[in-house]
Amino acid sequence: MEISIFGVNLGAPELNPTAFVGGRSCTATKWVSSREIRCLVPPGHGKKLNVSVVIAGLRADTKGKFSYFEPQVHEIKPCVGPTYGNLTVDIIGQGLGTPLTKPLVTVGGIECMSVEVSNPSRIRCTIPPGMPGNAKVKISLNGRTVPGCPDFTYE
Repeated sequence: MEISIFGVNLGAPELNPTAFVGGRSCTATKWVSSREIRCLVPPGHGKKLNVSVVIAGLRADTKGKFSYFEPQVHEIKPCVGPTYGNLTVDIIGQGLGTPLTKPLVTVGGIECMSVEVSNPSRIRCTIPPGMPGNAKVKISLNGRTVPGCPDFTYE
């Protein structure tokens, strides 16, 4: 996610401005003009985090705060599959991580055979084998469990 930081006297590109969110350096900082700097927000979590810019060694804090989306799962597609597993499913939601902050995904207490995060809205997981019936899907991201995951059903 990219955010724009607006202000005055934001320097020039040769001053190599650096933007920060919650004390962490932006993944990329781009000087647009003396009134705008863009920040590719680093992976993380939290609410009402400070946003600041450092230009030529001088730090300026913004009045605005940044909040990450709270991770949520909206659906699992497909949500039914064979007991032998080896089925790739898409877990759709928001704030589900990035390729750099890969979540741990388990189905029925067993880790997925593979996990791929293409963007924060989708995780692709290859389901492990399981017993017939409903199995709890659990996603852990940065040491925190994402609430409200629907079950996967083995047939």
